[in-house]
This record gives sequence, C-alpha cells and structure tokens, in this order.
Amino acid sequence: MADVAMLRILGTGRISEYGEQRWAGSLGHGVWSLSIGYILYYSRKDVTKCGIVMTMTDYRLMFFTFAGLIGAALIIAIFMPFLEGVEHSSPQATRAALRLFCSAHYGSILLATIFFGMCYGIIW
Repeated sequence: MADVAMLRILGTGRISEYGEQRWAGSLGHGVWSLSIGYILYYSRKDVTKCGIVMTMTDYRLMFFTFAGLIGAALIIAIFMPFLEGVEHSSPQATRAALRLFCSAHYGSILLATIFFGMCYGIIW
C-alpha cells in the first residue's frame, strides 16, 4: 500500500524519484539491522545454572524496537494520502478505519494474526 501511495503522490512527472524512495528504505533497513545486531551482541550475559555456563541474550530489546518502528510506520501511514484530491487523514477516515478493524471479518483476521504470532513467540 505504501508503494502505491508513494507512486500516486509522486505522479507521472516525478516517477523517477521513486527509486530514491526505495533506496532510502533499504538504507534504513540496513542501518537498523546492523544497529540492533550490534546492541544485541554487546548485551549478552553469561549465566551459570547448575554449573553450566550459558550465554543469554535478552531479545526484548529487539521486540520493543520493532514495535516502536511499526507504530511509527502506522502513524505515518494514517496521514499518507492514497488518492489524489481526497483527504484521508481526517478524523472521519480514522474512525472509518477503526470501524473496519472492528468488523467481524477484519477483526477476526486481526485477532487470528495476533493469536498465531503470540503462539509462535511462545514456542520459540
């Protein structure tokens, strides 16, 4: 959806700038991946249990960083215009989106996604 919105914002006259947008996204992904990997590597702790020394890494840091970035992306996406000439960042549009997610169809998909994500997290 963000790619479509970006293409519509740029229009046909500035379509060549789309590559710059994609490049910036790839660069941001690389910087954040390396940063989180560096922080996780240096936040490891050696723990001794029953005479066995284990190296433990606290992955909550990665989870909260991911959650923060996804939250920022959601806030940015709410205010992105998806159609030319139509204002989508109004309170009515936000209420319409919330009503959509509260409907039985999309709400069940959202709950199933959260449930299976939590189950996957518990298994690992």
